[in-house]
Amino acid sequence: MDLNHLLKSELIELEQGYKNKEEVLKGIARLAKRSKVLKDVGEEELYKKLKNREKISTTGFGKNIAIPHCPIADISDFVIGAIVVPAGVDFGSVDGQPTKLFIFIILPKNKRNEHIRLLSRFANALKDKNNVKELLSCKDAATFREILLRQTQAGLQKEESEKYNLFNIITQNEEIFEKVLHTFAQVENCTLSIMDSENASVYLYKQPLFSGFYDEEEKQYNQLISAVVNESYANDLIRQLNMILDDFDENQMAFWVQELFYYNGSINL
Repeated sequence: MDLNHLLKSELIELEQGYKNKEEVLKGIARLAKRSKVLKDVGEEELYKKLKNREKISTTGFGKNIAIPHCPIADISDFVIGAIVVPAGVDFGSVDGQPTKLFIFIILPKNKRNEHIRLLSRFANALKDKNNVKELLSCKDAATFREILLRQTQAGLQKEESEKYNLFNIITQNEEIFEKVLHTFAQVENCTLSIMDSENASVYLYKQPLFSGFYDEEEKQYNQLISAVVNESYANDLIRQLNMILDDFDENQMAFWVQELFYYNGSINL
């Protein structure tokens, strides 16, 4: 997905003085209406849909960041923009801290997969506090746009080959799982699936010889992520997975990569 086409300077506003969540959502609706894509959608309708999405769960995922978004039927493309509120507002963020940077996405209702990839791409970039600091220091919309494009496009613009790799990642840590999932979900043309799994001890303890040791309350978190990606992305993904491994203690994640001699089809995220 070409963010260079979707992210426009006229949909970016810095140094805003909004005081609360309602003002921010109304500001997003007003700003988004500048896009020709939303010419047949009313500002009040946009505000209500954004507000209803927040009722489901907050889009403020912490560390001063929120990604408000909502689907709209019968629009032709995504509308993406940003608002910066330097003083911050209470946006119901999961960490309870004020939110300063808002990246908003208005999406076509029928483009679910592309939406997931966009959300993952922004979330992955904005989890880096240095990236957030760089964006919050911007003084004009054009510079903000250039920086955000650089942060979100890094490692994603590849000339695809005709070969594919299979990544299998097993993790026993929920935080690692979320990092790995976001890493793969943002990759274009990635066939991604997740399977609940168990570590071997669960099955060993069900055998008579080991049964006295098994305790259901000590059941270990265990997830398997399987992803088919174009070979051109493999080295960068391996680098990112190794960086995740370096951030955590041992025995919480393992991964391996295989070359595929045949690959066909696709599945939804």
